[in-house]
Amino acid sequence: MARRFESSAWRLAAGSACVFTLAIVGIGLPWPLTVAALAVAVAAWSCAGPVATGALLGAIAWACATGFDVNTFGDLSVHGPADLLRAAVLVSAGAISALVRLRRRPTEFTELEVNSVEHH
Repeated sequence: MARRFESSAWRLAAGSACVFTLAIVGIGLPWPLTVAALAVAVAAWSCAGPVATGALLGAIAWACATGFDVNTFGDLSVHGPADLLRAAVLVSAGAISALVRLRRRPTEFTELEVNSVEHH
């Protein structure tokens, strides 16, 4: 159990650093572009972890996007439906990415993997 928590902690830490960096780099760009890049990063960092880690990383990305790209200078404030939509997109990106990974069990092989094993 501790090993699973540790792998989630490292994934969350590295993913958080990535989304923070993207949010900072995205300052001055149209915020929808930055949010799209953040959603891709959240999905990428979440695809091999637990659903809760993916959702939490999405929430961290929302805070970074809202604080640095939508508002300025790290001002984290909620102004209505647009903020909720951004939160839903980013949290969903992490959670759905993690869920997709869970759908494929380690014992399931694709046809390519089975053919590769048969030819060796």
